[in-house]
Amino acid sequence: MLGRQGSSHSDPRYKQAYAHMQAGRWSEAIATLQALLYDFPEDESLQKDLENARLKASFDSTTKVHAQRWQVSWKALLFRILAIVTIVAVVGVAAWFITKGVLPAIAQSQTERQRAELLSQANAYLQAEELDKAEESFTALLQAVPGHEEAIAGLEQIKAKREIQALYQQGVDAQERGDVTGALDAFVELSGRSPGYRDTNSRIETLKRQQDIETLYTSAEEAFSTGNQQEALDKFLQVKALNARYKASEITERLFTIYMRLGRELIEKRPASPSDVELAADYFTNALTYKPRDPGALQEQQYAEMFTKGRTAYQEGRWLDATLQLKTLYESQPDYLGMSIVEMLYDAYVHSGDLYLNGNDIYRAYDAYLNASLLPVKDVTLAKGRLAQVFPEITPSPMPTPTATVRPTIAGSTGGTRPTAVQRTATPTPTPTLTGLAGLTNRIVFLSNNPGQPGLWMMAPDGSDRRYLGNSNELMQQYEELVRRYQFSPDQRSMVYVMGPKSTAQIFTTVPSSGSGSTTRQITSQNGANYDPSWSPDGASIVYVSQDSGSDDIWLMAPDGSGKIDLTPNRFYDKHPSWSPDARSITFWSNQAGGQQIFVMYADGSGIRNISNSPWEEYDPVWIR
Repeated sequence: MLGRQGSSHSDPRYKQAYAHMQAGRWSEAIATLQALLYDFPEDESLQKDLENARLKASFDSTTKVHAQRWQVSWKALLFRILAIVTIVAVVGVAAWFITKGVLPAIAQSQTERQRAELLSQANAYLQAEELDKAEESFTALLQAVPGHEEAIAGLEQIKAKREIQALYQQGVDAQERGDVTGALDAFVELSGRSPGYRDTNSRIETLKRQQDIETLYTSAEEAFSTGNQQEALDKFLQVKALNARYKASEITERLFTIYMRLGRELIEKRPASPSDVELAADYFTNALTYKPRDPGALQEQQYAEMFTKGRTAYQEGRWLDATLQLKTLYESQPDYLGMSIVEMLYDAYVHSGDLYLNGNDIYRAYDAYLNASLLPVKDVTLAKGRLAQVFPEITPSPMPTPTATVRPTIAGSTGGTRPTAVQRTATPTPTPTLTGLAGLTNRIVFLSNNPGQPGLWMMAPDGSDRRYLGNSNELMQQYEELVRRYQFSPDQRSMVYVMGPKSTAQIFTTVPSSGSGSTTRQITSQNGANYDPSWSPDGASIVYVSQDSGSDDIWLMAPDGSGKIDLTPNRFYDKHPSWSPDARSITFWSNQAGGQQIFVMYADGSGIRNISNSPWEEYDPVWIR
C-alpha cells in the first residue's frame, strides 16, 4: 500500500499515484507508479505499491460493482454495543484493581526496598566507624519509619562508639603529654568496655613498661640524692637499657656524675691501693663516654693512667719510664693517693741517677739525685749520699763526704730495700750508653729490619755515614727515653701526649698553672687518630700525625693547637716525625717509596726526600738534638 516512506515519497508523482488509487483509477495509478519506479528502480515500497495497484485493477475488472444500499442490522449493532460495554467494564475493573491493589503493592515494595538499602548502608557506615554518616542514615530511616527498632539500636551503638572514641583520644592525649597514669587508666577502662579496640592492648603494654621505667628512675634518683652511688648507677643503667631515649640528657648527666664520684672516692680513699686506681681509671673512662671532652674527667683519667704506667714501670725496674710518669703526676697533683707516689718517685730518681752514673752521664745523675733529695719523704739520706759521691766530679771544690752511711727503707715504699752504694766499673762500657745516644747530636737514629743487623741504626741527615748501633734492651730504653724527652717543651714545663681510644686518640698538653701544679689542655679535636707528637726545639711548634684527611699525614700546629697545617697531604702513611736541632727540618718515615723508608723535609712540608734508599724497611726516626 501507498504510505510507506522511501526516497521516492517526496516526488509529487507519488502523491498523484496515491490520489488515483484512492479514487479507484487504477490504470492512472499504475502508469504513475511505473514512471516513479523507472526513476527509483531499487525502491521496494514502490514495487509493492505497483503490485497492489495491479491486483486491485485485476479485481475490479472481474467484479461487478452494484450500487450499495444502507441496511442496518440491529442485532449486530446491539451485539457490538454490548461488546464495547463489556470491554469498557473490564478495562475499568482492571484499572481499579491496578490502582487499588497492584500500584500500592509496588509502591510498598519499593519503599521497603529503599528502607532496607538505607538500613544496610547505615550498618555499613557503623561497621566502618564513619559515625556521622551512619547517624545520618539511621536518622533518615527513623524519620521514614518512626520507632524503627534497628534504627534506634543503631543510634545507640553510635553513641557508645563515640564514647569509646572519646575515651581512646583521652588516653592518646594523656600519653602524648607524658601523663602515664592518666593514659593507662583511660586505656584500661577502654579495654574493659571494648576489648581489642584498635591498638589499646599494645599501648597498655607500652605504658606499663614506661610506668616501670618511671618507678625505676624515681628510685634511682632517690639513691643518687642519698649518696648511694652504686645503687643509683645500677638503676640508671637499667633505665637506659629499657629505653635509651627516656630522659636521655638527665640520665647522661647523672651517669657522668656518678662515675666521676665513684672514681674520685677511690682516689681519695686512705689508704688507696693500686687496684683502686685501676678501677678508678675505668670509672673515669666510663664518664668520658658520656662527656668525651670534659676537662675534669680527662684530667682524672690522665692522672690514673700516669700512676698506673709509673707504678708498672717501677715494679719492672724501668726507672726512666717510672720517673717520667711519676714526676709529671707529682708536679700536677702532689697529694695524689695521699702522696704515696712521692715514695716511688724518690726510688725511681735514685735508680735513674744510678743508671746515668753507670753510663758516665755525671750531670744527669747529679740532677736525678738532687731531685730525689728535694722530695718530701721521711729519709733522703741515700739521695744525699749519692750527691756527695758525684759532686766532686762536677765541681773543682771538694764536697765533704756525709757521715751517715745507714740506708733505711722509706716507710710504705713498694720498691724494697734501696742499694746502699753504687759500684761503678773501672772502665764503663762506651757503647751503648745513655750519653752514646744523647750525644749523637744532629744524627738521625732509627729502627731497621736489616736481616743481618736488626735494631737501632744512625745516619747523617743526608743519609750518609750509616752505622749500626745495636739491639740491646738498654739501648732501646735510651731510644725510648729520647722519644719521651722530645715530648717536653724546651723549658721542661709542659708536656705533649696522647690520650683516648686508639681509633680516635687526641693530643693534650700539660700547662703550668698558678703555684706548682699544672692543668690539662686538649689541643686537637680532629677526625681519626692523632698521635706521635713532638715539640720543636725552639718551642714554637708541635709536629704530629693525624688521620683527619683520610690517611696518616704529618701535621704542624702551635702549642695551643692553633694554625694546624697538613704538611704531607697524600694517600700514604707518614709517621713518627722528629725535629732537627735547628727546628728547620723534620724527619719521618713513610711508605710512599714502597716499603717503610726514612724521609726528611723542610718544616713547611717542602723538599721531601728519601734518605734511606734501603732494600729493607726502616722506620721511627729520632733526630738527636
